This record gives sequence, C-alpha cells and structure tokens, in this order.
Amino acid sequence: MERDCFGKRARLWACNLSLSIALHGALLLLFCTQWQPPPVITPAMAPPAAMMIELSAIASAPPTPQVEVEEGPVQIESPPAAQPEPDPVEEPEPKPKPKPKVEKPKIAAPPKVVEKAPAEIADTQQDKRAPVAQQQTAAKTTSAPASLPAPAKTETKAEQLGRSSNLPNSQAQTWENELLAKLEKLKRYPGYAQRMKQEDIIYLKFALDRSGQLLDYRIEASRGYQLLDAEVRSLIQRATPFPPPPAEILGERIELMVPIEFVVRRI
Repeated sequence: MERDCFGKRARLWACNLSLSIALHGALLLLFCTQWQPPPVITPAMAPPAAMMIELSAIASAPPTPQVEVEEGPVQIESPPAAQPEPDPVEEPEPKPKPKPKVEKPKIAAPPKVVEKAPAEIADTQQDKRAPVAQQQTAAKTTSAPASLPAPAKTETKAEQLGRSSNLPNSQAQTWENELLAKLEKLKRYPGYAQRMKQEDIIYLKFALDRSGQLLDYRIEASRGYQLLDAEVRSLIQRATPFPPPPAEILGERIELMVPIEFVVRRI
C-alpha cells in the first residue's frame, strides 16, 4: 500500500516536471523566434544636426505637421575647380614731373643821374622852402602823435610888448589875460568828442582892430578832430567883440595866437 502511494507521488512529480520543462521550452522558443537585433546606424544614416535660429519681433506661426521624408543617398560635394590665376598687370612707370621754370628776377637798371646846374639847384631849394610850413601843418593834422602838437612860436605885437615891459602887471599883460579868460569862459567841450576822449590843444591865430572887433582868424595847428575845430571857430565868433587893446599896444591891426585846450578830466 505504501508502494502504491509512493508510485503515485513519483508519477505526479514526473508529470509536473515534464509540464514545467515543456512550458519553459515553449516560452524560450517564442522569445527566440520574435526577438531581432536592433539595426546598426551608420554615420551616413545619422539625422542632420539641429540648427537654431533666433527671430526677433516676429509672431510665432502655428506648428506644421511633420512629414516623414525618406532619406536619399548621401551626396558628396565635389571640390571646386581651381580657377587659373590672372596674369599680373604691369603698371606703367610714372612719368617724371617737369621741373618748374625758374624765372630770373629782372634787375632794373639804375636811374640815370642828371647833373643840375648851380642856378637850377638854387631855384629848387627856394621852391622847397616855400611849402615847408604847409607840410608841417598837414602832417600835424593827419597824424595823432603821442604828445600834443606844439606849433612854431610866432611873436605878436602883444607878446613883444608884454616881454619888453618891465612891470609884471602891465596893461598889455592884463588885456591878454582878459582875452584868455573870456575865451575859456565861452568854450564848450562837444559831448561826443568828450565821450570819445578826443583831446587836443588847438592854436588859433586871429586879428583885431583898435575897437576889439574881429578882422579874421584861422587855425594854425590841431590834430584834425572836426568837432573840436568847429568849436574853436564858433568860439572866436561868440567871443567877439573883445576889449579894446591898451594904448601901449601900437598899430591898427593886432594879431594874436592863443592855445585852446580840450582835455578830459580824469577823476
């Protein structure tokens, strides 16, 4: 009886073992028939590298569906054909610049010296002496020297009498002082000339008769300021008549020269 139980168990174990082996064999066979090795990817079959492009201020477009495109054969770019080098162009040599012609300076011939006779030289010197006073007056009028002009002193009858008199308070000196005081009192400094700082000492020469009336006058020397010269001419006419000359001054015509000073006072 024990032998029957042992025989049943042995058959059961043998059946289970064979069933397990058959099941594992079927699974192994199924795996071997369905499994395939993965395809080998060559460099030629590798997909191209991705390229990134940045776009600014462009609205994004809706995504387009991807369409699979079959890969064609790999194309190999042929190297560009070597172009023949152009022949070097020979540059023409620059022509030498012509030298400028140097003109020789023309030397003027020295003027011929004509000898004058002694009589002609004497006449020429006399002619030159005549306009000397006029040239000095014109030079003083046109130019403005640093110092005030000092014309040549001309002795008048009043000055001669004043120097010849031994008394310091003679009648001639008193009369001259009265003339100067009257001219100084009536003198007017033009406003424009004063603003422009025009200064001058104008020497006025005039002639009087025995009654003190003005006979004639002229400006002997000045710097040429028109306003100041015009004021001197108006001044001598405003001051007429002058006091009559004293008896010690002789002559029917008395000539005098007085300085009229225009100086800007600086404070």
